[in-house]
Amino acid sequence: MEESLKEYTSNLNNAINSIENLPLDKIDENIFLLKEAFDIAYENELFSLYNFNTKEQDLLKLELFSNITKYSGSLTFLGIQILAANSIMNKNNFKRKEYFYNKKCGIAINHLRANNKTLVSATKCKDGYRLNGTLTWASGYKIFDHLLIGFHFEGKEFEVLAPFEEIQGFNIIEVPDVFVGQSLNTVNVKLKDFFVEDQNIVSSNEIGNYTKNKSKSKTIHYAIYGLALGAVKCIDDEDFKKIQRKNLSVLKRSF
Repeated sequence: MEESLKEYTSNLNNAINSIENLPLDKIDENIFLLKEAFDIAYENELFSLYNFNTKEQDLLKLELFSNITKYSGSLTFLGIQILAANSIMNKNNFKRKEYFYNKKCGIAINHLRANNKTLVSATKCKDGYRLNGTLTWASGYKIFDHLLIGFHFEGKEFEVLAPFEEIQGFNIIEVPDVFVGQSLNTVNVKLKDFFVEDQNIVSSNEIGNYTKNKSKSKTIHYAIYGLALGAVKCIDDEDFKKIQRKNLSVLKRSF
C-alpha cells in the first residue's frame, strides 16, 4: 500500500506540472480549458481514492485539494463532485461500480436535502423507473459523461446513474446565471418520463439519509484549506505570512 501512496503522489505531481502549463487565469471562465484540466487530473487517477482505505482517502483528499485548489475553483468543484459520486457508489457496494469508476460522474442530488419536498418523483416500470421533475444546478455538462440523480419513490430516496446528455425525457431547459465559475457549464434539466434502469440504481434509503451523510463530509474543509494555502503564498509581508501559516496549521489540526 505504501507503493500505492507513492504512486498517487507521483501522479499528483505529474498532473500539477501539466495543469501549470495551461492559461490558469482562464480555467474558471472557459469550459474547454476546464475540461482539459479535469481530464489531466482524471487521467492521472487523482480521483481514484476508492483504491485506498478510509484513513488513507482522507489524507490523500487533503493532499489533493491542498495542491489543486489554488489553480482553479471550478476544477476543485468538479473534483468534489466526482469524489462524492465514487464514494456513494463505494459505500453502497454498488454492483456496477467498477464500470462507472471508468466514467466521469457528476452529481445532481442536493435537492434531496429538501426532506419535506419531492422535487424529482418516480413511477415504477418494466426494468426501471420513469423520473419527473427538475434538476437544478447540475454542473459539468459536457465534462461529466454521467450524472448521479436523486429521486423519491414510495417514501424513500434513491440515487441512480444516467447519461448526462440531452436524450428522450432529459432536456436542458436553461443555463443559470453565475458570477463565478462560468466554465462549470451549470445547467437546469427537465425530466419528463425519463427512463433509468434498475441495474443503475446505486442506493435506496429512508428520506433524510443524504442530508445526514452530507453533514459528516469534510471535503469542503479540505478545499477551503487549499484555497487559503494559495492565498498565503501570495502574501508579500513575511511576518504576516508566518502568522497566517501558523493559523492555518491550527485549523488543519481541528478538522
